[in-house]
Amino acid sequence: MKILLLPSWYPDDEKPLNGIFFKEQAEALVKENIEVIVLSINIKNIKTIRFNKKFNSLKISNENGVKVYRYNTYNYFPKMQELYLQYYSKLVKKLINKIVIKEGNIDLIHIHSALDIGIAYVKSKLDIPYVITEHSTKYSRNIVGNTQKKYLPSVFQKAEGIIAVGNGLKKEIEKYSANNKVDIIPNLVKMPKIKELNYAKKRDKFRFFSLGFLTHKKGMDLLIEAFHLGRNELKDVELFIGGDGEERVNIQALINKYDLNDRIYLLGELNREEVAQNMMLCDSFILVSRFETFGIVYIEAMNYGKPVIATITGGPDTFLNEKCGILVENENIEEIKKAMIKMRNTYDTYDKKYISEFCEKNFSEKVIAQKVISVYKGVINKQNVT
Repeated sequence: MKILLLPSWYPDDEKPLNGIFFKEQAEALVKENIEVIVLSINIKNIKTIRFNKKFNSLKISNENGVKVYRYNTYNYFPKMQELYLQYYSKLVKKLINKIVIKEGNIDLIHIHSALDIGIAYVKSKLDIPYVITEHSTKYSRNIVGNTQKKYLPSVFQKAEGIIAVGNGLKKEIEKYSANNKVDIIPNLVKMPKIKELNYAKKRDKFRFFSLGFLTHKKGMDLLIEAFHLGRNELKDVELFIGGDGEERVNIQALINKYDLNDRIYLLGELNREEVAQNMMLCDSFILVSRFETFGIVYIEAMNYGKPVIATITGGPDTFLNEKCGILVENENIEEIKKAMIKMRNTYDTYDKKYISEFCEKNFSEKVIAQKVISVYKGVINKQNVT
């Protein structure tokens, strides 16, 4: 079985964690004896153009058993969505034809996110059957453009299979998919094993760890407000926040405003091992996102037996049960505060082994890969019959 993955974003040297779950799923499929080829088209903002750097060329690499074709270009039509999608679709058609010439016929295309490579593929009018997995928070944030909305029904209705990573996203997609069934298959978790880590001895204080891009949608401001609101009940508690982004200055200002610099620590951008170390060092993981289609970081924490606190956004509430943590109302600072206090006071009642095993049974590489392969086989068998 030869699968061509078309991700709307994918890790590279500049952004090694961008779309890391696409990459890890591809590698998991290879471990299950699926031949996987990735076409990663990186379309940069025209404002960042560098004339001394070679662009518009196709580069090939082998990354952990996955053959990756990379093509870097620019969005030459930043304010003209139709022209941009037309350019994108012509690029997709040209590059896929090149890959087919070099690699032979493709059995199935797996598109990760309709926005925008899914739209580009359908506009290319290539006839290789495809399935699509949607990940984007743009649906729930109501920032899908009108031009994109025009094409989305065609993208989802022509797909041979549709996958959403969470229940909230499934409901958003069903607005476009008509009678086409939407399955839920979550992202997989892949983290360094405990024995591979070297980490310092835990502090005496109870520690919350949070991780995410420091953007408005991740709700770090809500978390700090809640911590401040419950500071008297959380006297022996500290909060470590990993990640960087456009809101860092504002978040630091909020920490300064409430004089919490000795209890809340911004760690900046972390690599995978640093993330794993902080997951191990914390007592509980907390992320109170305003929008979340799935929330792989919750699963990463649960992988180490850590109980979590999450918001009801249609993502983590798809899988989180009361044995693994606490769900709170979205953007409710009072509820977040109460959840932090409750977690601090009831932490010892959580079965860390159960949480870790729950993660392994539901989100391990093999489990998720087999679910995806089942979708592939269903499509290919149907194609052979017809």
